[in-house]
Parts: sequence; C-alpha cells; structure tokens
Amino acid sequence: MRANSEQSGLTLIEILVAISIFASITVVLYSSATRVVNQKQLLDDRRSLELLSEQVMGRMVRELSVSQGSSGQHLLPPPGSSGDARLATALRTDVATVDNAELDSISFITTNTGQYIPGVERHWGPIQITYRAAKDPESPTGLSLVREETPIIQPPEKAYQKTVRFPITNQITGLRFRLYDANRRGWEKVWGDTAARTTMPAMIEIQISLRASRGLASTYTTTVTPESNG
Repeated sequence: MRANSEQSGLTLIEILVAISIFASITVVLYSSATRVVNQKQLLDDRRSLELLSEQVMGRMVRELSVSQGSSGQHLLPPPGSSGDARLATALRTDVATVDNAELDSISFITTNTGQYIPGVERHWGPIQITYRAAKDPESPTGLSLVREETPIIQPPEKAYQKTVRFPITNQITGLRFRLYDANRRGWEKVWGDTAARTTMPAMIEIQISLRASRGLASTYTTTVTPESNG
C-alpha cells in the first residue's frame, strides 16, 4: 500500500500567522475602544464642570446683582480687627495666593437672602456674604469654595459668632474678581481699600477655575452689574 503524502490540518506557521493577525486586530479594536471611552469621559467631565460653574457663578451673580450698595449699611471689620466697626464700604475684595494659586475673596451686603437650614436660625435683614477659597486637606484639589453669611449686627464679635458657613464645591483651583471703576474707567483687583473705592463698582467680573476628578481643568468667566448701578 502506498503512503498518502498529503497532510491534513494547519501547519505551525499557519497557526502563528493566524494568531498574529488576531492579536493585531485585538490591539486595534482595544485602542479604538479606549479612545472612545476616553473621549466620552472627557466630554462627561467637560459637561460636569460646565454645569458646576453655572451653578456656582449663577448663585454669585444672583446675590451680587441685589447687593446693597446704597442702603447705608457697611461691612463688618474683619474678625479680630481693631478698626472702626462701620467700614465705609458695602463691598470689599482681597487678593491672596495659596500654593501658587490666585484665590481672591469678596464680601458684600444683601438683604433677606439668608440660607435656610433646618435647625439653624435663618438670618433676616441685612447680612454680609463672603465667598472665599479655603484650604481643605480632604479635597482632591486641596481647596474648597465656601460661602459665609453673617448678620449685620453690633458688636462685630457677636455678629461673627452667628456666622454660618456653607461648602460650595471642592473642585476649585482658582478664584479671581475684577471690578470696574466707572470714575477711573478701568478694572481694579482690590476694592474697598481707599476712600475712592467705597461706592459699588459699575461691574464685577467673576473668574473661577475648576478641576474634574480625572484631571480636566477649565476656567469660566462671567460678569454681573450690581442692581444699585444697573
């Protein structure tokens, strides 16, 4: 009987070639899927930061737009200050740099806009509102944006004992304000520091920098015209 020389099945080389082709296709598919996932995460983070900026700056705009620049009320002196309890300004900004981040603060007066919290006395009448960034070791950015409200009562020590603090977001990396001086026709960084800047500014620019948990960082800017100058 003559032996059959034909071989059935795949050779080793054919198997290796098939594996190589399959591996190449898998790498391409994985890379494409990874790009799609990363792009979706980027879009999700961008939209999340946009919504957060709208919420944060929207609240600031609402409160600053009704700030009482012509009500005759004045801001309280900073805690621990020995100065006059009635500073001749209804709005004040301060500039600070923390770990190379520019972190301004703004204080102003509104009326009957106290935050309601169950079990906590709500502030009525004129109140002093402050927005500032504070160090927060539990925050992914190391900072938190806080809102503080203090009733305008005397003495200042008693007023600050009634201060209520609200955390706004722990995704902040920067907070900046600019104020338009209509008399000088220019933008200022500091307000309420001189007799020339004790009235309300004609316009306030708010700039906030935020960072998502996956690292995306964005900066948002808006402006507001105080009602007393509208």
